[in-house]
Amino acid sequence: MDEGELNPFPVNDGCPMDAVFDEKGIYAEVKPLEDGKSKLKGEVEVQVLPVHSSSDFLSSTPLVDTPSSPHTPPPPVAWKIRQREIVQVWPRAPTGKDLSFSDLSKYHTEGSPNHFPWAASIQHIYTVESAPGSSNKWISTGSAIARWMKENGEAEFAIDELSLTTSQELPRMIPVFPHDKILALEEAAIRNRGSNSGIPMNPQGDVKDDGSAPQAPSTRWPWPLVPFSYRTQKLRTRISHENLPKKLIVHDPWNALEVRSYYGKAIPHNAEPEWTSTQKDSTLVYKLKLRSERATAAEDSKPVDDATESFIVRVSPKSQSGGQTPFLVRVLHDSPPTSNTSQEAHLYISPAKFLGSGHHSSVYTCEWEIPRSLLSPHERFTLCKNCVIEDIRGRLEVRRRSERLEKKQKSRKRSETSLTESELVTIEECEEGSDDIDILSIRTTVLWQETSRPNCSHLKGTLYVPEMARVRVAAKLSFEGDKHLKQEARNYQAFDSHFFEHWSGLNVVPGIKDPVPVGPIVPQFYGYYVPEDVSIYEGYRSPILLLEDCGVKVDVTQLTLDQRHEAASLFRRFMAAGWVHGSVYDRNIVMQKGPLNELLGTHPLSLEENSLSFRVIDFGRSYHKRNDVSDTFKRDQDYDKVEVGDLFGIY
Repeated sequence: MDEGELNPFPVNDGCPMDAVFDEKGIYAEVKPLEDGKSKLKGEVEVQVLPVHSSSDFLSSTPLVDTPSSPHTPPPPVAWKIRQREIVQVWPRAPTGKDLSFSDLSKYHTEGSPNHFPWAASIQHIYTVESAPGSSNKWISTGSAIARWMKENGEAEFAIDELSLTTSQELPRMIPVFPHDKILALEEAAIRNRGSNSGIPMNPQGDVKDDGSAPQAPSTRWPWPLVPFSYRTQKLRTRISHENLPKKLIVHDPWNALEVRSYYGKAIPHNAEPEWTSTQKDSTLVYKLKLRSERATAAEDSKPVDDATESFIVRVSPKSQSGGQTPFLVRVLHDSPPTSNTSQEAHLYISPAKFLGSGHHSSVYTCEWEIPRSLLSPHERFTLCKNCVIEDIRGRLEVRRRSERLEKKQKSRKRSETSLTESELVTIEECEEGSDDIDILSIRTTVLWQETSRPNCSHLKGTLYVPEMARVRVAAKLSFEGDKHLKQEARNYQAFDSHFFEHWSGLNVVPGIKDPVPVGPIVPQFYGYYVPEDVSIYEGYRSPILLLEDCGVKVDVTQLTLDQRHEAASLFRRFMAAGWVHGSVYDRNIVMQKGPLNELLGTHPLSLEENSLSFRVIDFGRSYHKRNDVSDTFKRDQDYDKVEVGDLFGIY
């Protein structure tokens, strides 16, 4: 964003930082004790938050920072503590060769997820003398140093270090907490509250066949829900560009998409109404706009229709002689359907969820309703295992009858399990073991069913599962004539994959004294959408950039030294990949509590307080060196480096 622009992800983002679910799936908040400390999981005092309207949600969320926010000041002098200080020293041979940093650099990218020196832990990072007895030392990973030492005859002087390096684990990507599990918990809470009429339902819900008043309750009640009637959770799952919804129905009753500007600053409408069950809606149709090479890739990519998955069942027949002859059957079945599952989504905008504005943009917290299959294909479709077992039983019975007709064959291979004199007793799913048991492969003809509309007797009567899932995202809009939003969208599509990924271990980043975690650099990108037909609308309608909501603006004065290193390393990694940011300010780096691979509130507070996750934002002025048509790239990047040092006090 430009200087003077408000942070697009402020503290009051509509969801408590310490939100947890109890055993019944009820939303609750961690309740601090009198001494200021929170209890651990299993002992937390929780406050159930019954909700009767969207205003109840807003009133139950503090509008100012609380002791549980990321802005909690660290203890005195805690900001100076270095928990990731390098203490390991690699021994040198007394007569060893000179070691230059370039000698080590050629090994740094081996096994690294992002082209930076990587190690599994701080214990695998060393300082090493450039020459035996020299005061000049390099910082490098044990694996890189070990490679050089082996090639130059110094391995025998570092037996313990080599052993530790050999045993370190490989890099592994750390996924965020699965959103399909969050949905299951959310829906349990909705059903619980819905049974007490705690959540409003749209009037177009289930009705009787004659068109009269809605049936209450029904198998789908209380769905569909009024927008913003419950706290949706932030979407953090990465969605490939090819799978982003191609069509976006934008619900904008208050014309927020006009993005009216006053002296160059985008402003919201004065009114701050909220969605209700009787709110008159206004919809606009938007389409996904990707870079031309991305669009071509999306058109060329086709779902695989013949993908095959399988599971194992144990068949326990009983022979006429009374002996058991169990065997296994590998049941082959098609993968869940994938076609036409991500073509359309809905976006709900409310002025009450306005986050901030600047010289070129406005940002809202929005509810994004997407096909559930984007989060997990197995959530939308269900393969009834009972139907499959019945199908396998019937197929084995046919096989048994066929074998009776071929009884004249006196010898058969063991792998061709004989069912001639057997009667099938039980068939049950099991794990494939190492026992020497015959395995038959049978492809079932049972089809996948929509979870929300099952058609077999085994699944009918189970809980209704909505086909669409509502999640919380940030929507960035721009005023008429601005080109920064389009450029930012293009940049997101050009970023390397590791910009969005979280990996295990630590990186050694040039310009940062201590090793840092290998977290994402930028928010997840969820698409750039433009009006499908501008001619049918009166006036201007802004394009929409959908992004992951990554928290609040940092207060650098409250960060520990380790946290400053980690936040600064994001800019450094961004620049090392050949980029100029162009707007290095504290408002353009945000933070949220972590770790994001776990559900918040499920581990000790001490861990959460020290597990902040940072992201760099606002790339409207960013460009890559390959797009530099002048000699200004090095100058701009040097300027960014100075700004990073000044911002975080790291030189």
